[in-house]
Formats: sequence, C-alpha cells, structure tokens
Amino acid sequence: MALIEISVQQALANRLGETAGWSDGTADNRVSPVALPSFQAPFQLEPGEKVFTIGSCFARNIERVLASRGFRLPMLDLLRQPQFKTVNPAIINNYGVPSIYNDFSWALDPEARFDQRANFIEVSPGKCADLHVVATERPRPFEELALRRNAIIEATGTVVDCRVVIVTLGLTELWYDHLQGIYLNSTPMLRVLKADPDRFSLRVLDFGETLGFMRRSIDLLQSRCRRDQQIILTVSPVPLINTFRQDMDVMVANSYSKSCLRTVAEHICTDYAHVHYFPSYESVTLSDRKVAWLDDNVHVTDDIVRINVDRMVRAYCPPDDSMAALDEAARTGGALALLEEAKKHAVGDKAPGLAFFERFSALSAESPDFAEEAVKFYIRRQMPQEARCHLDHIPADWHPNLRALRMAQIHVLSQNYAPVPGLLEPYIVHGAKLALQRRMLILAYVRLDEVGKARRAVLDWLRSLPGDEYDALCALGDAFCDAFPAEAVAAYDKADALKELDVQRRLAWIECLIQSGARDRARAALEVFDPQDPYQVAAHNRLAAIL
Repeated sequence: MALIEISVQQALANRLGETAGWSDGTADNRVSPVALPSFQAPFQLEPGEKVFTIGSCFARNIERVLASRGFRLPMLDLLRQPQFKTVNPAIINNYGVPSIYNDFSWALDPEARFDQRANFIEVSPGKCADLHVVATERPRPFEELALRRNAIIEATGTVVDCRVVIVTLGLTELWYDHLQGIYLNSTPMLRVLKADPDRFSLRVLDFGETLGFMRRSIDLLQSRCRRDQQIILTVSPVPLINTFRQDMDVMVANSYSKSCLRTVAEHICTDYAHVHYFPSYESVTLSDRKVAWLDDNVHVTDDIVRINVDRMVRAYCPPDDSMAALDEAARTGGALALLEEAKKHAVGDKAPGLAFFERFSALSAESPDFAEEAVKFYIRRQMPQEARCHLDHIPADWHPNLRALRMAQIHVLSQNYAPVPGLLEPYIVHGAKLALQRRMLILAYVRLDEVGKARRAVLDWLRSLPGDEYDALCALGDAFCDAFPAEAVAAYDKADALKELDVQRRLAWIECLIQSGARDRARAALEVFDPQDPYQVAAHNRLAAIL
C-alpha cells in the first residue's frame, strides 16, 4: 500500500519546490561541506521549557546543546543525582525501538513492571549487572542497581509533563531475552551470555516489528501524557560499531539498520500529526566526513552536533537574530556554526547582510564555504572589491569551477572583461548546462568586440544543449543590448517566437527597438505591456516618455 498518494497537479507543483532538486554546484549549495536538508517546524519551543529526550548516544549530544541554550532536560537532571555521579552518561542511552518502548511502559503503564530479580544478573559475588543498561557499566551491588533503576523509571515518567519529546532511533540489531520475552537495550556482558547462552539470542528486526514497537510507544504517550504533546523524531547517524551478522560487512549491516529506522520514522510522521521528523541523520551522513566524523569513523564531531541542534532550536524557537546570539555561536562553533546563517544572508536583504558579513568577515579565513557565501552576497549587491577580498581566502583547489565563476563575476562587475574567457572556457564542455557561465562568456566576447566568438559560443551552446535555444538567444540579446540594439532585437524576436519573453527582457526588447529606430514596434509593444510592480511602472513611464 502506498505511503501517500499525490494528485498530478500537486505532484508537478511539488517538483518545482525550492529544495525538490539537488544543488548543481553553482546554485545555493545545501550539501557541502555541511548538508543542510530543509524541514518543517510546525510548532514553537518555549524558551527554558522542559524537553524530554530518549534514544541513542546522539540523544545525549542533543541534550548537552539544548541545556546550553537554557532548556531543562529531565534526563540530564537524572545524571546529577548522587547515585549517577560516578557513571558514564551512556547508562541511559537507549538504542532499540523495543527498548524505548520498554522504558516508557515501565514508567507509564501500571500493568508493566520492571522485574529486578530477572533483570539484575549476578556476575560476581555481591555484584550484579542490569541487563537494560550498557554492558560497559561496572557491576554494582543489587541495592545500588535498584536505586538507579527506580530513578531511571521515575525520570522517564516525567515525560507526562513535557510538551516536547525528542526521540532518537539507533539500531535494529538487538538481543532478545527468551526468559522474559522482551528485547534488551544493549549487548549483555560476555560472561552473562556465556553463563546462560540458551536464554539469549540476537535478532535483527524487520520493518514490521520495528514499526509496531514504535506505534506502541507513540500510542502509550498519547494515552498518558499531555494532550498538546509534540514529538520530534530523529534517526541517529552514529552507526553500528560492530555487527553480529554472519559474513556481513558492518557497513552493509548498518545501511540496513538505518534504512529500516528511517522508513519507520517516515511512516510514523505520516500517520501521527503530532510527530515531526528532524533530518539530523541526513545532515551528518551527507556532509563532508572531515567535518562530520571523528577519526574512529563512528562518533560525530561536536561541530556537526552543534550545527544540527542549533538548526533545530532556531527553527522551533521564536527568532533570535541578535548579534549577541550570533557572537556566541561563532565563539563556540566558529565558521561552521554560522554557515547556515551566512547562506540566508547571502540571498537576503542588503542591510542585515552587510551587518552580518562585516561583523564576521574574519570567518572567511577560517572556512572557504563561509567565504563563498560572503562572495555571493557581495556579488549580488554589486560590490566587486568586497567580493574579491573574501574570494582571496578561498584556496585555488577548492571547487575550481565555482571559484573561476566567482572570479569571472567579479571581473564583469568591474567591467574588466579580458580575463573572463580564460576563466570560463575550460569548464564549458559539451553537454554541461552551466547557463550562467555561458551567458557571461557571451557577454564578455561582445564587450571585447569579438562578436564572432559570441555567436560561436551561442552555436556551441545550441549544439551541446538543443533544448536551451530560448536561454541562448536571450543571452545573446542581453549581451547585444547596449552596443548592438538591432542585433539584440533580432535575438529577442527569435527567443520570443519560442516562448514569451519574461518581463525584464520584454522591457529590454522595447528599449532596443527604440534605440534601433523601430519606434512604431516599440510603441505597439508598450501599449500592451501591463506593469505589475513599482519597478515595472517606472520603466513603463520612462519608455513612454522617450516615445
């Protein structure tokens, strides 16, 4: 059965969405070095409110950053209790969907009971291990484990008072306790497995069982917790450290595990209106490994965690655009922490963009990706000198084609056209779209009075990409507009025969008609032109005055 069904009209409209396709390297880059997949934030976090977190080690990373932002975290409060002072915070990690359900049921379901006698296994005289915490935790006396377990159950019960719950899904390779008929949270101690091998077995969950346990968790929360509760669901990017599967590479086993969890998350978010997916998994796994991963290839960097939690907090919290908040982000996370903010300012309004890039200009020396956003902003604002200052921080071997494009744009803004062909020609190969580069090359040839080369560039474009005839003719018209108005009219006429000219080019076409002496055609075209905004009204009035 289909997960969702979309009408033809809606599907075609969706395909045109801003993030419906991948960046091509010259458009807004949402992938490198840090992948920033878009997401919806349908509710707002309240500053300082209590947020319940549960799941794998990535949940601990989220807690740490949320706490630094002033939120209250019940599970962090748990770790501050005396009986947890000497333990690893990983003691409350919860890796499997069934074990997440176990913790919720022990805390919220009166009919469910944590059986201490069955779950605390004596591994040495007077020392026991809790089957539902990580096996790296040292064995403790039974009474001490009981105090800890009761505290965990009590802390988990605070979820009933939390409006916001963040759940991080970890893995699907889980150990099963046949004696109790339940899944464990992690691998039991080796001595426990060897002492009673018939009691335990490893199971690899399938999609149906994983989805079933996830539904049971959500349904339990709905029945016991606040009616306005909202759940943010994530999949941990942290992979399996090892796999127990026979003749299977851990990379392949991990791919199955994460695919299963990601699919379950999609089904849950589709079926429950109050559950919302946050794409931290996609962000980390699609980012540059040098930025996202520690040398062990298992754990993620503090920078990538901070970036993702900052994104979540900014999306779900009332906007805080104060420079103080940005200063703190830059202090703790450097250029990467402000990269998404830089991307927004690069395409945003002029005044706040100027303030932002002037204040944090030093970060361009730290990160070529930050410098690229600054260059884009200053080019867009036609400030070539400032753009060149930031471009100089970008190494020559950093995306050479993109760097060459930016340098060419700066030269065009400075009306220095001679270097442009040498910068762009090496990258314009047969079949490459590169419409912006092709338009700039044609413009440079015309400005250099090499009209023949401009025409050949158009022909090369058409031979390489026949479907781009409209764009190629418009580019030729744009290039001819100032110096060769009659040539521009001819190019625009051919383009208009293929597809109606856009408003800006229609105005340019009318102006070229006037300059080339075709005033009657210009007057007729202006009479049917319907201006829609103040810019178009002003242009219409200016041309009307000339005529």
